[in-house]
Amino acid sequence: MLTIKEEIAKFLGEAVEKASGEVLSPGDVASSFEAPREEKFGDLSTNAALKAAKAAKKVPRVVAEEITRHLGESIKRAGLEARISKIAVEGPGFINFT
Repeated sequence: MLTIKEEIAKFLGEAVEKASGEVLSPGDVASSFEAPREEKFGDLSTNAALKAAKAAKKVPRVVAEEITRHLGESIKRAGLEARISKIAVEGPGFINFT
């Protein structure tokens, strides 16, 4: 069984490409995760949208919102709603998971 981080990473690369046209390597996706500094921001955070937006010369928050939409669809298809209760865009384009 995959960890929740591995589950999210599996879909994150696809969502980034759909939202920005940029392809992040599996290593870039994995290294983009961190624990948020404050508990109110969830259990896991990624700056992948910031990286992709910079490369694509797009607005980071808009890219993050589009990534979040694609992630939500993938998580529903995979039946992971019980493990991922919330996906939110914060600040300039961080994506937080609870």
